[in-house]
Amino acid sequence: MSPRDSVDRGVRAALIGLFVLVALVVPAMLSASNLYLLSAGIAYGIAVLSLVVLVGLVGQFSLAQAAFMGVGALTAAHLVSGAGVPFLVAVPLGGLAAVPLGMLAAIPALRVSGVYLAVATLALGQAVDTMFFHTDFNGGSSGGGIPLPRPAAFSGATQYYWFELAVLLGLIAFVCMFRTRRAGRNLAALRESEAAALSVGISVVWAKVGAFALSAFIAGVAGVLYAGLSGVASGSSFSSFDSIALMAVAVIGGLGSAAGAVIGGVLKTMAPVLIARLPGVAAAGDLAGVVFGAGLVVQMITAPLGIASQVLRAEQRVAARVRIMVAERREAAARLEVPG
Repeated sequence: MSPRDSVDRGVRAALIGLFVLVALVVPAMLSASNLYLLSAGIAYGIAVLSLVVLVGLVGQFSLAQAAFMGVGALTAAHLVSGAGVPFLVAVPLGGLAAVPLGMLAAIPALRVSGVYLAVATLALGQAVDTMFFHTDFNGGSSGGGIPLPRPAAFSGATQYYWFELAVLLGLIAFVCMFRTRRAGRNLAALRESEAAALSVGISVVWAKVGAFALSAFIAGVAGVLYAGLSGVASGSSFSSFDSIALMAVAVIGGLGSAAGAVIGGVLKTMAPVLIARLPGVAAAGDLAGVVFGAGLVVQMITAPLGIASQVLRAEQRVAARVRIMVAERREAAARLEVPG
């Protein structure tokens, strides 16, 4: 693939600027309940970004992301409520607390892959859920949880939304930069062929462990932000089913790009509500789930690489149109400079 030219970079920068502008002003147009859902969607978007790193970049499947989120959230809650650690400091510390669990999840990846790895990580997530999340130390089996108060600067719903947005954009920038560095290229090489990666001196063991550790850190940060939204970190919010749902929306959004993470995270919270508001759906039992599942099947048929792939194609069409317009203007200017 050839590198992007200046027109493509300009179009990408303009689209990113438009997204940021819309994201900044959208809270003023939403009700309190919809703003809450969007804020939760941003936290889930960060969790999906952890899958973009692990699945999209390295090709390793994980159904333990909710466990990483829960470890991060509960650790941050204990630090803030029990040790008086500032919330802003507890956010990255919560992510770091999930790193050892991520490295543990990488152990099966050294022997198995594909569906077997997915099952192994799902079992790990279920074990953490059963043996850690619902202990008395973490709020008990009733799911009472641990308080995770937000600082005064983020006490308002809009202010906290902006804070989440800043964290999301910062992590997206980091992941995009990481993919172009040597470590990111090594992980991409591992996805294409482990044998080829070994032949050029790439350590498969450390690459997989590092990928799971980075993914767990990002998911842990997502868990802290999600728990901070309600002010309580509860293990019941991070069940194994949530890991499966995260993988589903990640596939819908697109595992190959950061845009897919944003789309998947917003769909995780907004799509069920929007579907339930369709005429006749709310009063028809689990019809909303049926509609969502049918939409997933249709999307996989029409856009198997996710919605983000369609966004990328639209961007490419815009860039091509801009390139034509620039060329036409240059030709017109050149004709005017030629003596008649």
